[in-house]
Amino acid sequence: MAVMVEGRIAQFVILVVLSIAVLSVFPVYAGVPTEPHNADAMWIEPSSQRIVSDFDTIGYRFTVTVNINLTFTCSGWQFKVLYDKTHLNATGCGYTLNATKSQFMENITTVARDPTFGSYDLTRDYVLHGESWLSGPMRNPGYGDLAWVEFEVLMVPPRGGGEAISSMLDISTSYDADTYALNDVGKHAISVYDSTYTLTWPVMVEGRIAQSVVLVVLCVAPLYFIERARRGKVPKIRKLAGLDAIEEAVGRATEMGRPVMASHGIAGFEDVSAPQTAAGFSVLGYVARLCAKYDTQLLVPCRYSALVPVAQEIVQQAYIAEGKPEAYKPDNVMFLSDEQFAYSIGYMGWMTREKAAANIMIGAYWAESLQLAETGFMTGAIQIAGTANYHQIPFFVVCTDYCLIGEEIFAAGAYLSKDPVLTGSLAGQDVGRLIAEILIILGTILVTAGITWLSDILVL
Repeated sequence: MAVMVEGRIAQFVILVVLSIAVLSVFPVYAGVPTEPHNADAMWIEPSSQRIVSDFDTIGYRFTVTVNINLTFTCSGWQFKVLYDKTHLNATGCGYTLNATKSQFMENITTVARDPTFGSYDLTRDYVLHGESWLSGPMRNPGYGDLAWVEFEVLMVPPRGGGEAISSMLDISTSYDADTYALNDVGKHAISVYDSTYTLTWPVMVEGRIAQSVVLVVLCVAPLYFIERARRGKVPKIRKLAGLDAIEEAVGRATEMGRPVMASHGIAGFEDVSAPQTAAGFSVLGYVARLCAKYDTQLLVPCRYSALVPVAQEIVQQAYIAEGKPEAYKPDNVMFLSDEQFAYSIGYMGWMTREKAAANIMIGAYWAESLQLAETGFMTGAIQIAGTANYHQIPFFVVCTDYCLIGEEIFAAGAYLSKDPVLTGSLAGQDVGRLIAEILIILGTILVTAGITWLSDILVL
């Protein structure tokens, strides 16, 4: 995060790691039912499968598990699951331990069977699966899971808040002809429990409740911190060495009587890299003011001709702000080429000819990053680079003096300008990151412990 959280982040991380380590000490047993039933019983988990529909729910797949709990010695089992063929389609079925054995029969010599899929009547299809004892000891009384069944959604309810379709995943209708457990003499009476499948549109037609709550929080948080900043309670931003070194780099170029090169990257404003370009321009404005202040020549290479007027305006306004409009030279903001490597060659040639003493590259960079950084190194320039393209960061780390990593470039505008509103906005954005981190860590711990209430809330 760009904003320094006053709490103890290191201690928090250590606590999380220790929590996960403690949880990992306890074994996770396959086959322990999450919805246990009294013996003797066979049932489907989860007993209620609720899916909140979205625009592309058709084709969504979910899995249920058939479980058993017995008080007698078992020599085999079988179930038949009936389902509404207009709502769902069974796409797969298999044993829970491996391809040939259920977890319930883990240490028993058994005969594996292939699952059977077929039509039961005009409205329902079925999945039939089973397993039989072959030799040796039979299964002692106990519980475990037998098989999994995967279903694909074929139909969604009519559009509108609260509309739903619901049907049964049924193992009781065919009991005891097709759903049963065997003891050493034959079928033994058991109780069977079905599962209900429900698919609904969210109550809020255009989205989910949890998502809407998070969206409101993410919108309100920046406004809150901006208002606090306006009242003088400006959040503290942690030190960013690369940005602190910009004035040193410009000062060094001034002492040597050589120019400064400042690039905003090779992306434009029309794609996903536009925020990186904007970050580059925010740094360019700061560099331009320093160059105007110290009467140092500034060179700005541009890849796209459409961005030349933008860069010229930023540099010109910086010179005007420093009271030196006559020192501004529009020709020093130059369009090189819209071809990636032609731009790179032009940039390297310009830097070499002018013997730039500082090379500042903040924005989106790709394969040309190493070429530019190596050229800056050979000319003896102090180099400050930054990008959110993670695959180029290693090259900048190796070849430049200072490197901004990832989202640090997006904090540059607030960091350099010291503007309370920008800083407050940055703090508000960090709230969203903090929420995401908490949900990921807490969710991991809860799911590891078999607790699902957080995931249940998040799908509302």
